[in-house]
Amino acid sequence: MKLHTLNDIGNCKSIEQYIEKKLSVYRNSEKTFETLYKMMFSDRNNTMAEQTMNFKNKKITYGQCADIIDSLSLKITYTLKDFTHDGVVGLYMANSLEALQIFWAVLKSGYSLIFLNTSLPDDETNLHIKQNGVCAVISDSKQFSVPTFTPEELFSTAGEEKTVNSWGNSVIFMSSGTSGAAKYCYYNAENFYHQIESTLSIVKRCPSIAEGYDGNLKILVLLPFSHVFGFTAVYLWFGFFARTFVFLKDTLPQTVQETVRNHKVTHIFAVPLVWEAIHRKALSKITKTGKRRTFDRLLAISLNGGFTGAAVRKHAMRKVREEIFGDSVKFLISEGCNINSETLGFFNGIGYHLANGENINPDTVEAKIPQEDTDGLCLTQYRLAHKDGQTERELRQTVTSCFAKTLGRSESEISYTGNFFRDFSGSSIDYFDLLGRIREKFGIEIAKDDISLFSVRDFCKYLREQVED
Repeated sequence: MKLHTLNDIGNCKSIEQYIEKKLSVYRNSEKTFETLYKMMFSDRNNTMAEQTMNFKNKKITYGQCADIIDSLSLKITYTLKDFTHDGVVGLYMANSLEALQIFWAVLKSGYSLIFLNTSLPDDETNLHIKQNGVCAVISDSKQFSVPTFTPEELFSTAGEEKTVNSWGNSVIFMSSGTSGAAKYCYYNAENFYHQIESTLSIVKRCPSIAEGYDGNLKILVLLPFSHVFGFTAVYLWFGFFARTFVFLKDTLPQTVQETVRNHKVTHIFAVPLVWEAIHRKALSKITKTGKRRTFDRLLAISLNGGFTGAAVRKHAMRKVREEIFGDSVKFLISEGCNINSETLGFFNGIGYHLANGENINPDTVEAKIPQEDTDGLCLTQYRLAHKDGQTERELRQTVTSCFAKTLGRSESEISYTGNFFRDFSGSSIDYFDLLGRIREKFGIEIAKDDISLFSVRDFCKYLREQVED
């Protein structure tokens, strides 16, 4: 097994030795959130997070972040002093360092926490709040049916002199509801331990996942923490071993690429639609240069393996990598449904390591179902009823529902011809989410096409054309 030497691994000679040492301590400790917190923030001098702000690279260490969390827990204890300490607090926030600080501070204040899905309409969110007995919500953008506090309010309050002695006992994740009724997935501290305990065997089977660049291993924060995969595989897994998280100021494609290059990001986790979109764009650029046939031949040689294939990946494909992320990236993972084989071959053929991850989703575990979801309409059903024209209204209603859930709006706000980006302020990540919802609702692969669908009308027309074909 290839041993990896990274910075900030104490007195250990390799990251593998560091992993085993840290797991050994955790294995023999009590499995509580308090223990997990102390373990995750024990390497106080390691850099926890980076972000470009006002053209400067801002950094914070694990120790500095822990001090903020300890202080914030006192402020939350004071703010929520009128609520029962073993209650549930909702977290409705976009990915940010502040969201992670609030997450830990809520648990340390004695409350359990539910990650609220920010892509759902407000009425559905309020329903989930009610069904989980949420006593208060911390939100960076909206007010809800229970007392709602902003991060600014929490950080600016005076706080108690000391926090409560008991920690919260569970973290709740919600599914997106794209494949049926939304479900809940409950994790206690021991559940989180089992997500981490097999780390060393994973590294042995897949050495690339432990590779760094210039001695650093940095993870781009792209998948939402409110999704169980985004939290456990991106934050929990790498955070336990005190690696660095790089936060985005926005999710525009140009920002993502610039952030990866400027911060020398090594690891990126994303849904298949992201990789497929990058693949299409790269091939389009190559085709315009008139060198597509040459590229295809080199790609075939690269994927054939051996010494020649390795040489092609390292040297001949360097310019292609420079156009995408550069050479700092060492490991990519596609989460969710299967990624198409052409995209998988493209990334691995140009010298990146793209792995096809399993679909880790709350839908795959036993969970309680709060309500019935009846707004779906599969393409097969649509085909069967298409001739009498009775499903045209249902088609439009289903597509409108997908827009509304993705954008966190009511269906009445979604006009038939409104542009997803210009009129509804959707981001590129939102658009990938929309495509995923459409794909799951209608059982059709849109991502392989050259996407130019921006309104409900565009999608309805596209789906009708699939029926006629």
